[in-house]
Amino acid sequence: MMIRSRVFDIQLKDSAVAKAIDGRFRSGPLAGKTVNIKIYGKREGLLDTNSDPTLDYYLVLCGPKAMTLTSKGGTRPLRVTNVYLFDSAEIRTDQQARGTKSGVASSTRSAFWTEAEIYPRAHPALKLDAEQRRALALFDWST
Repeated sequence: MMIRSRVFDIQLKDSAVAKAIDGRFRSGPLAGKTVNIKIYGKREGLLDTNSDPTLDYYLVLCGPKAMTLTSKGGTRPLRVTNVYLFDSAEIRTDQQARGTKSGVASSTRSAFWTEAEIYPRAHPALKLDAEQRRALALFDWST
């Protein structure tokens, strides 16, 4: 978590067992907003979500998009090829509309993943500077 908090300037909660919220953005356009940080070895279209209305964003660092929906026989090396910033209220609203429950491995529509990408693609909600991009590139050993 330390690397993620420094790259994105997030003040982490004192307790690692805090429910729903891992910290708050300290600077930039999201200063003061709450965040839940996730890291996944592959992007499988699933997101661990919760229904806490005090959560503002999910920050998801993950490896490449999975070609199949199974992890059998595959490895998940620690690698960051993409970073996503999801608006948690939008996710909650969409889940309710589709009758999908929040929780571990909640189905998240592909369009949300596309709209939420902030790395390597730029995103207006949270523009990464050159230093942040260099730091994230260190975790993608495929390039």
